[in-house]
This record gives sequence, structure tokens and C-alpha cells, in this order.
Amino acid sequence: MNPVIQIGFVDADRAYSTQLLYWIQNNVFGCQWKPMYFTKLQEVDGVHLDFLLYGMYEENPEQFEHIKKIQAQNENMKVILYTNRIEWMCMFYEVDLMYAFLKENPNPKWVEMLRKQIRKEKRNVLAVEFNGTIDLIPFQDIKYIQKESRKMHVYTSEHVYTMYAKTKDIYSKLDPNVFICIQTGLILNLDFIESLKNGQVQCKNGACFLLNRMNRAENIKRIYHYKKLKRWEEEYAGNRIE
Repeated sequence: MNPVIQIGFVDADRAYSTQLLYWIQNNVFGCQWKPMYFTKLQEVDGVHLDFLLYGMYEENPEQFEHIKKIQAQNENMKVILYTNRIEWMCMFYEVDLMYAFLKENPNPKWVEMLRKQIRKEKRNVLAVEFNGTIDLIPFQDIKYIQKESRKMHVYTSEHVYTMYAKTKDIYSKLDPNVFICIQTGLILNLDFIESLKNGQVQCKNGACFLLNRMNRAENIKRIYHYKKLKRWEEEYAGNRIE
């Protein structure tokens, strides 16, 4: 069962908080998000949270002291701050932050920071056992995994590994933020997808696969959101994808 993550939004602008939650739910997988909405910091006192997103709209040093108080109550809570005034961001050093961004220009890196935090404690390797040999394959090396009869073939740039397993069992061990099951017996690394057109994905090695009709709409949405986020990340890094 996926862990339940309690995330709090402190912002009088409920529509913007909802928009942030939408971004999170469509880009960070492997957990169940339990959102809580507040209009001011005082409402957070005594509430257990794993993540706190706070919109800062006034220059008031006391709010930082209140955030520190909330952090003391939630030892492992991570804080993300955002504001509509760039000159106020210099004050954010007062608080132990995971990330900060401008409301009008939300660098999507904050979503990636959430992803990394969620999977921080997980081992990002797949154990492949076959004929008495066990290989540990880093997730980032896996291009795709394809079923053949009772066997599953794990394709990397250098090798093809084989194991006896069910698709659902392998998929449950992978990072759902990076891998997608597009057919019965076919799992793709989202980074390995080059393009998507007419319900068909083309991979970076030229291979093409049709999306399963049953989950096509959901998978198209996932691929779209993932590629959009990656494109924005590269744009912010100065490596614009045309």
C-alpha cells in the first residue's frame, strides 16, 4: 500500500492551492496525498504535516518565527515557500527550506524536489534473479521491460536481463514516477519515450509501441505531464528543448 502523505497549503487563494495540488498529484506518484487547506499559519498549530506550502504576501518577520515553531512540532516536515514579491525571497534564509519559488513563475523544480523526497528512502534498483544469479539494475539504466511467455526481459543500453515474474509484481517494485505500464506485459521508462502520436509511443531507439486502449487516456495524460515537466526543467537549466 502506498504511504499517505499529509500536505498543508497556507494561502487565502484557495484556487492557487488547488492548482498546486493538481500539479503534485499529476507528477508525483508512489503515495497518496492527503491535502489540508489553511488561510493563515496560526491554523496549522498542532497539526501533523509532512509538507507545508506557504504563500507569503506580506513583509512580516513574525511569520518566519511561526514557521520555525511549526517545524519544531513536525520534526521531519519539509517547507516550500512562495511569494509574489521577488525582493522578499532574500528573507527566506530565515527558515530551513526545501525550496522556494515565485508565484507568477513557478519553476517546476519544486515538484521534482517532492519526487526526490518521496523516494529518498527507497532503493532505486531492480533485483533480477535468473538461473541462480542476481543482478541489481539501477532504475535509470532500464529502458523498458517486456513480457515473453512466462519470462520478463529487462532492456538496458548494454544488456538484456531475463527473469521469471509477473508484470504487476515487477511494476510494483519500480518507481511509479519514472515507469509506466502501457500494455499488458510492457513497462516503459518515461525518459526513454521520444514522442507520442495517435496513441503510439516512439522510443529513443526507434521502437514503437501502441498504448493499451483500456488505459490510453490516463497513460497519455501521464506521459504529457512528465514530458512537460522535464521540458520546463531543462528550459530553466538553460538547455531549452525546441
